[in-house]
Amino acid sequence: MNQKNSKFPALIYAGVFFATLASALGSMMGAPRILQAFARDNIFRRLRWFSRGSGRSNEPRRAIVLTFLIAQIGVLAGDLDTIAPVITMFFLMTYAAVNIACFYEGRSRNPSFRPTFRFNHWFIALLGALGCLGVMFLINAIWATVALVLAGTLYFLIARNEIHVTWGDLDSGLAYQNARRALLRLEREHYHPKNWRPAILALSGGASNRLHLAEYACWFTADSGIVSIGQVIRGKLEDLFDRRREAETILRKFILKEDLPAFPVVIVEEDLHAAIKALLQCHGIGGIRPNTVLLGWSEDPENHPIFFETISTVKEMRRSLLVVATEQEQQKYYIPDGAITLWWDTIKNVELMLLIAFMLKKNRAWRDHLIRIIRPVVPKADRENIETEMRKMLAKARIEADLVIVPTETPLEALRHNMQPSAVLFSGFEPANEETETDLLSDLQQIVDLPGDVIFVYNAGDISVEA
Repeated sequence: MNQKNSKFPALIYAGVFFATLASALGSMMGAPRILQAFARDNIFRRLRWFSRGSGRSNEPRRAIVLTFLIAQIGVLAGDLDTIAPVITMFFLMTYAAVNIACFYEGRSRNPSFRPTFRFNHWFIALLGALGCLGVMFLINAIWATVALVLAGTLYFLIARNEIHVTWGDLDSGLAYQNARRALLRLEREHYHPKNWRPAILALSGGASNRLHLAEYACWFTADSGIVSIGQVIRGKLEDLFDRRREAETILRKFILKEDLPAFPVVIVEEDLHAAIKALLQCHGIGGIRPNTVLLGWSEDPENHPIFFETISTVKEMRRSLLVVATEQEQQKYYIPDGAITLWWDTIKNVELMLLIAFMLKKNRAWRDHLIRIIRPVVPKADRENIETEMRKMLAKARIEADLVIVPTETPLEALRHNMQPSAVLFSGFEPANEETETDLLSDLQQIVDLPGDVIFVYNAGDISVEA
């Protein structure tokens, strides 16, 4: 039809010829180089053979041969209507992918995304991507579906291989932008005790030596809070820049190896107590700051002064405190059998103990451990009324637990006889002043000597199990 209406029919043939030739040459020149780059990035190991180039210009001859063979299959098909939809689908998929990449880069506001196109905008890129996908289904819905399935499969295989490449990725940019937006929103929100979440700073030192502290911290958050694993290096910062950087790298690798949902934080300070104060003051951002500090129990008398200084500082800075005492301090921690036992002391500490015990039980490894609350009372106490009040509190808190109320004059002995079997015992305590440090240490040591792990809990407030 165009030939009959044209004053120069020969130009129609020439236009079709040169357009076809230009498209063919573009594909023959571009496709092999894309395949060569694909092979060099080691996306798929079986394609490595095509990564090698030839001559000074590193021509992808091997990839050219493969491209030629694929093209010949299309030529031998002998029907342009059969090949055209397939080629068109993948061209449109390429244009759609470019538009989607521009859309995400625009939304992530990545400073490295600096397009020279004057009218670039993420909304235009989104329309372009949707337009390409719409045209694909208008041309041929079956081939469009096939193309999308193949593209999705290819993406899945590449993602599964976890390739380390030299270019940036969209995920990190989007994650950063979403985190920024969420932090700003969280900063403007009014805090309510109902929204309390554990944000734990675990002072575990070299985490590989005290894995149980890191694991307990992650169990207590149960994918609902934030865990930071802190390490203090004693010395002057100006002398230990490289060591600090190396220690943080080692700690990060340890976290990845053990698959812990945690963040590393390393600080250099001559005085250990000053380092802990600096961490409590400066670590975190906005609403994501540690509200709970987790320490390990030490029976070494040389560590007692810094222990009391630390818990005193934590109290003054209105942070809650967890102290973990366990005999399993080497390598992998093994969860013992028995109940998650709570020793009821004051309602203030019990609220945090209940929440932490509930979070602990949400972990798959602790799911089959029941929560047991043991409350020693004086022999003349009204047991029925006390039990009624406790069950009302548990009902409001929506936490299931067994109650054991024991009339006794010796609470510790009553606890010892009623806690078995116990996997872990939560016991409340109050940080002591200088005059009562010795008495507190003696009391805590008696509890540590009980069977199973022991978690000492101090609640700084701002928590409500009934909210």
